[in-house]
Amino acid sequence: MKRLLFLLLLLVPALVVAQSTRLAFQPASKMWVDGTSTLHDWTVEVQKVEGALFASGASIDSVRFQVPVNSLKSGKGGMDSKMYEALKAERHPIITVSAGAVSLNAQGVGTANARVTIGGFTKTMPVQVTARTAGAQTSYTGAITFKMTDFRLSPPTAMMGTIKAGDTVTLRFDLKTNALR
Repeated sequence: MKRLLFLLLLLVPALVVAQSTRLAFQPASKMWVDGTSTLHDWTVEVQKVEGALFASGASIDSVRFQVPVNSLKSGKGGMDSKMYEALKAERHPIITVSAGAVSLNAQGVGTANARVTIGGFTKTMPVQVTARTAGAQTSYTGAITFKMTDFRLSPPTAMMGTIKAGDTVTLRFDLKTNALR
């Protein structure tokens, strides 16, 4: 019995140290989608990002964030409605990105294999993440570039097909959390 108690006393602190800390994304987090069209390049701002990352030490153990499709705003109602239609927002109203462990090097840079779900289709792709801590806040920045057709989505068109969005888009992010202490 004493032996069991002794083992528990040794193991419990080790388990507590190994636990990840949940760091929710702060309202100052930002995200954008960049693309092209036959008319001009465009950037859409994401109005709402929800999620968190779990970290321990200098490593990200996992991350997950969600973006409601209707929170993508271009400032142009017509463009927004075409975008929502192309992203199948009625049937799949949430874009999700999740990743497992990311080891950050001494410069705060690491690569993750992100699982991205858009329009009901999931694809795994690499994403480089850079972490920078300033005061009590850490900023995780990066970008994921992909083709809409990789997610079985058709790039939007307008004006009876005379204006066409390019197939390649980039999701840029600057996700902010409290600094890990």
